[in-house]
Amino acid sequence: DASVDATSILEYSIVEYGGYGSSANVTCLSSSPTIRNSTLRNSINYGLSLQNASSVVIESNTFQNNTQAAAYLDLLSLGSTFTGNTYSGNGNNNAILLQSGTLSQSRTMKKQDAPYQAQGTLTVAGTPSTPATLTIEPGVEIRFPNGAQLAIGSATNQGALIAQGTPSQPILFTRTTGNWYGIYFNDASVDATSILEYSIVEY
Repeated sequence: DASVDATSILEYSIVEYGGYGSSANVTCLSSSPTIRNSTLRNSINYGLSLQNASSVVIESNTFQNNTQAAAYLDLLSLGSTFTGNTYSGNGNNNAILLQSGTLSQSRTMKKQDAPYQAQGTLTVAGTPSTPATLTIEPGVEIRFPNGAQLAIGSATNQGALIAQGTPSQPILFTRTTGNWYGIYFNDASVDATSILEYSIVEY
């Protein structure tokens, strides 16, 4: 949390064989360093873990042979940006693994250079008076495991989904294995701002 983000950088570095105790080769906690032109490989868990509302620039790196996934994001770290990276031999289909649970603050799911793969159900719900909004950029692909769902709002807490793709870059909601439940707009979803446009929802 107290790392100096403006000056912290990992560049032309190789970080390997880390991840002991469910961590990662590189873990960011409420921090925003720059990671570029580096190799994160052979972690027993994740190559990179972003938690506690980290917002990291990750560009032109190689993620290779990390057992659980190339990268793990908690929901409040969706502001991070992955560009120009390469992925091979990582667990969970070389995807960016996304924490399951409830997004209680508004965030944007950015178009990354790898698909997202949810660990389980994602719920977008703020409070009874203040909604949380999940905005999804055109071209995003997000995969859900068997039996999971994307729930917008709950019985009492407000939530909204803004998923607007384009004809050339639709948003894809799909599965990992089996069948997921789909997208549920619940009682407290914010109808005035929720939109699903130029999107594919399948399986």
